[in-house]
Amino acid sequence: RGWHCVCMARRFSMQGEPRSYVKAGGSWPEGPFRKDAPVAVFYGAEISRKLALHISESDMTKLAAAARIGIARTTLYDVLSGVSLPDIHTVISAEHALGVRLWPDVPQP
Repeated sequence: RGWHCVCMARRFSMQGEPRSYVKAGGSWPEGPFRKDAPVAVFYGAEISRKLALHISESDMTKLAAAARIGIARTTLYDVLSGVSLPDIHTVISAEHALGVRLWPDVPQP
């Protein structure tokens, strides 16, 4: 009866963009990453890597991929370039629309 409140844990405060955790000489999403990189950065890098590979192998443009997923082109570019991490809705939408698994089983730091 009545309303139920589901409270989520407070998100960590990442300092800067995900790609800012790449060590000097490295690159997003390949790394290597700094020791202080939050685990979310490793998940984001793996999702970005898999997404870029799928788009490349399918000969789809990034604009077409974004449209198929249902996100803005800039959102896709930001995820692929490490400016931002995708939210769970974006990952689910991309997996469903593209028919590819993006969520890593265990990301490699």
